[in-house]
Amino acid sequence: MKLEDLVKDWGEFEDLVAELHKTGDVTVERNVVLSGQSGAPRQIDVVIRHKSALFEHLILVECKYWKRRVRREQVDAFVTAVRDLRAARGIIVSTKGFQKGAVTQAWLDGIDLFSIRELSKAEWGLPGRIFDMFLHIVQVGTPRVTFPSAQFLPRFDGAGPPEIALHFEGGEPGSANPLRRPDGHPTGESLEAVVLEGAHRIVRHASEAVGVFNNERDGNYYLRCPGTLACDPPLIIATRTGLILAKTIAMDIPVKIDQSRITLDRSDHLTFALAIEDKVTGLVRTAARRPGSLKTEVSPAVPAAMDERDPPFQNGSVAKVFLKGFHDVSEIDALTLVDLTAVSVPRLYRDPSDD
Repeated sequence: MKLEDLVKDWGEFEDLVAELHKTGDVTVERNVVLSGQSGAPRQIDVVIRHKSALFEHLILVECKYWKRRVRREQVDAFVTAVRDLRAARGIIVSTKGFQKGAVTQAWLDGIDLFSIRELSKAEWGLPGRIFDMFLHIVQVGTPRVTFPSAQFLPRFDGAGPPEIALHFEGGEPGSANPLRRPDGHPTGESLEAVVLEGAHRIVRHASEAVGVFNNERDGNYYLRCPGTLACDPPLIIATRTGLILAKTIAMDIPVKIDQSRITLDRSDHLTFALAIEDKVTGLVRTAARRPGSLKTEVSPAVPAAMDERDPPFQNGSVAKVFLKGFHDVSEIDALTLVDLTAVSVPRLYRDPSDD
């Protein structure tokens, strides 16, 4: 929502200024001719009247849709009109600001000087009018597991270590391979639970180095994530032929990442939202109106306080959500595995708030 999109010429600027002043119990007219004490007719860009039971306030507004700043002599001329019409207040509104002499003269004569501009990112609330992020929904697949340097303690002569089959039910760990304490009693945990928790931990750590895929396009992306889980104390896995003591678990984990971009424009639910800066007092207010409303909401502009311990969200950031359960690894059967570093390119992110 740029000011240049709202206003194309002087007349539209006067219309906008009139609309900005429709804040409730007032009447607002544009392009009004009034006669003062001198008897001379004076053309006023915007006239605001506020009535109470006993009296009426008359406020005059002059609009300067110029390519240069307002000078002292323009303020002097307006002061004459305000006094001649016995107005309670005079306001000059500009898109280009005011010279120092104009500000000084306005302060001496009680004239308000307002500059209208677009809201800054801080006034919208960081990261700005546009909120732009990438969402990664991450889900692991059933990992391939080996036990490097594992020791085997046979139950009987001639026994060898069996193949260990992991059992997961709907992505949850089963209990086909219970773990034991050194005294032979069950720990209450299963190998499947340790593998599942370790796989998620490995993927979470590895995902910190994963950025946005495929030039920021939405879609599903698949990775293979190798990792090693250290076991201290060693796991004791009971099998039908003996005990396996595993100090490490090596995993090859298939990973599915559903990437989507989420972009929100905070001005979508507003007819307009602008900053009104009082050049005499330095106070900044926001003026906004919602579709269907005839009233402009005006409030002090108070940028959110910065907390170094909790830095504000930055556009282009990646939020990650890790799902429970496993994705269907058959989805990657027909895909060709390539080295991630071979297809990685520097990311040239463009913040839409800078447009």
